[in-house]
Amino acid sequence: MQAMRRKREEERYKRLEEEELERRRIDAMEYALQQETRMRAVERANRMAHDSQDQVKAFKSKLLMSDVMAEREVQKDLKRRKTEHERRVNAEWEELDKLKMEAFDEKVRQKLVDEYNRKMANSEVINEQLHEFKMKYIKRLQDE
Repeated sequence: MQAMRRKREEERYKRLEEEELERRRIDAMEYALQQETRMRAVERANRMAHDSQDQVKAFKSKLLMSDVMAEREVQKDLKRRKTEHERRVNAEWEELDKLKMEAFDEKVRQKLVDEYNRKMANSEVINEQLHEFKMKYIKRLQDE
């Protein structure tokens, strides 16, 4: 019995010791977490104090202005390139339209030339026929 009682007491002490070790580990973790939270709060307060200084404000303002100017330059360059591209595209379309109009004008001119040549050929045939008719008429008058 005595041995069992001692064994139970030893188990109880062992369990209490393990619980104490677990509490200490949790306390250490909580302490580390609180220290980290305090450090963050101190760093934040220092950063806010630093950022509120006039020199830092002026620097940040100039940095922002520099970024704005750089962005503006990029926008200007983009607008210039876009305008140049549109101008080139329009010039190409105008050139294409000009070529189409020239081809159409040449086609119309060729039709007119062909029609003129056909009419001139008809006119020559008619003149020749008229000349033959006149000659026959004159010959018939002479023969009478």
